Amino acid sequence: MAGSKTFWATRVLFIFTIVYPLFLFPGALFSKPTSLFDAQSQTVEMYQQLPKVVILLVAGLLGLLTFKPKTRNNPFLWLLLAHLVLVLAGCLNSRDEITFSILGPDRRMDGLLYQTGLVLFTLFVYEVVRRKPDAIRTLFLGLFWSGLIQSILVLLQRFDLDVIGRLVSWNAFQAPVGSIGQPGMLAGLLLVSLLTGLWLYTMESNRQYQWLLLAGIMLVAAATGMTTNRSVLLGLGIGLVGLNLNQRSWKILIVSCLSMLALFGANVGLNRFEQRKYADPTTGTSRILFWKLALGNLLGIPGQPMIGGGPDAFRLSILRNPQVDKLLPIYRLEYGWPSNTKVAKAEITQERNAPLRSNSLTVTFDYYKTQKSLTLDYPLTLDKTHNMLLDRLLDYGGFSVLVWLLLYLFPTWRGFHNPNALHSGVSWISLGIFIYYLTWFPVIQVEPLHLLVVAVGWALFTKEPVASNNLVQSPKAKTA
Repeated sequence: MAGSKTFWATRVLFIFTIVYPLFLFPGALFSKPTSLFDAQSQTVEMYQQLPKVVILLVAGLLGLLTFKPKTRNNPFLWLLLAHLVLVLAGCLNSRDEITFSILGPDRRMDGLLYQTGLVLFTLFVYEVVRRKPDAIRTLFLGLFWSGLIQSILVLLQRFDLDVIGRLVSWNAFQAPVGSIGQPGMLAGLLLVSLLTGLWLYTMESNRQYQWLLLAGIMLVAAATGMTTNRSVLLGLGIGLVGLNLNQRSWKILIVSCLSMLALFGANVGLNRFEQRKYADPTTGTSRILFWKLALGNLLGIPGQPMIGGGPDAFRLSILRNPQVDKLLPIYRLEYGWPSNTKVAKAEITQERNAPLRSNSLTVTFDYYKTQKSLTLDYPLTLDKTHNMLLDRLLDYGGFSVLVWLLLYLFPTWRGFHNPNALHSGVSWISLGIFIYYLTWFPVIQVEPLHLLVVAVGWALFTKEPVASNNLVQSPKAKTA
């Protein structure tokens, strides 16, 4: 009976990894564009994000009903529960409307409801792999296929054959976003897909399957290059170096080099989208400005650094204590103001009786491009610092930072001390994801798939005996 449960649970998780990024509501089939898309954030929330929260909760509850986690000698469970407690504490400390605490901020929907689903889903994966370690190959195959499907969607978007954008909002996307909605977020999914694809390649002994995997890896690498995301480039570099150190194989080195050639080749030859180039220093400069602004606002949050200010803490800290002199350099970079722009006056404005989140930065320019005496309003929508640990610190406090460091780095550390190629390979994938998050932030479209890898890493290092261990291993793993 237990074997049957894990068998079907593995299939459910495999389907989930493929369906989750694609799961959305086809709003364009039910409403006309003029009535449906007055507010872009509502479109993103209702038709792209809310369906994902629902399916995540369903999957998590299914796992909870199928497998009852053991509380004894289970640090992974306690870390996830600690995260949930810290989320609740941050929400209660936010002084925000309850709907924003439960559902999350605009365009994010990563509030208490999502965090609950995330914890339940991650525990589901952990319990399945702990009982059935050979489920890892199936789950990683699902991650690889998920990225492969997104890569095909990116190529369709490249040639103006976008299906997803027209299905959701009547308009084709003007960037390589797949069904995720934003290039940097999509890049996070392609990162884990590319690394798991290479892991599958190292573990596969059938040469025909290896050639198929190689073709898929090249396609995913090309799509990754079209997103032009340097955070992924850092994570991918660490992951590829680690997997090569793990395998010590000329074949893996060649595949890694070919994938990087496909990535940079597609970035130069196929990318018609207006993305920042890898050599553009703007992104790095803006990250530093974000971090300085966030650290400056930290002590303005009650209870810091122990308790956070809820899922929208960074934006609320800006709205409640706006520092125009620190905001102007960020907006100059993010909106690409010309170098000859001259600012006459900048102030925070709010309509009478309007909610706090309607505040805007009103800038009067002496000279802007070819226009003189121009006034523009910019929404105060900065809500993420582009650093996972700093976001966790603001949102849920210092203990949350410790929780997430342990979740990502403990299995990585254990893997480095394990001669088994399977274990250490998973650890390098987890580390690559962590490096990506040092200059990016978790989003609901991708984070559950990243935590699937984290859960796999923790399940491999459980102290309890497991039912089977008949994974396909590389020659190095067999002789270790």
